[in-house]
Amino acid sequence: MHTKKEFLISLKRGYSQIVIQPNDLSKENFNEICQIIFQKLTNIMLIVDEVHKFCTKSSIPYYLNAIVTVGASLGIGFMGISQRCANVHNDILASSEYIISFYQFLDNDINKLKEFLGTEAEKLKDIEYYYFLMFSIFDKKIKFYKPIKKI
Repeated sequence: MHTKKEFLISLKRGYSQIVIQPNDLSKENFNEICQIIFQKLTNIMLIVDEVHKFCTKSSIPYYLNAIVTVGASLGIGFMGISQRCANVHNDILASSEYIISFYQFLDNDINKLKEFLGTEAEKLKDIEYYYFLMFSIFDKKIKFYKPIKKI
């Protein structure tokens, strides 16, 4: 679906899986979708690809921030995906239970990850393609993983 109206219709019909690929990529439209999710839904997972397009290091839409910071207590999960972690708002990174990163070569991105992961983030400059780093707040450990299957 591509509009807020189609999203609301899908909710009324009781669809359990909804993919929104909005025609309107404005932050205002995105915030309205987040508002609907935050105020009306529970037991839901919001996945935002290219999350850095909807927030910056210094600004984040009000309802996205609400979902990120208190949504879990309301039954709203969140997964933000970005190729440029340096451009993602700190509230998203600070609220993450897991951080997963593949090869990084830009100093801005390495430095941003170092804020949360320490010097281990430097290793992302030398990691082989398809290998990745994963950090979990539960065990406070950084682990490096091989790809499940090399292509």
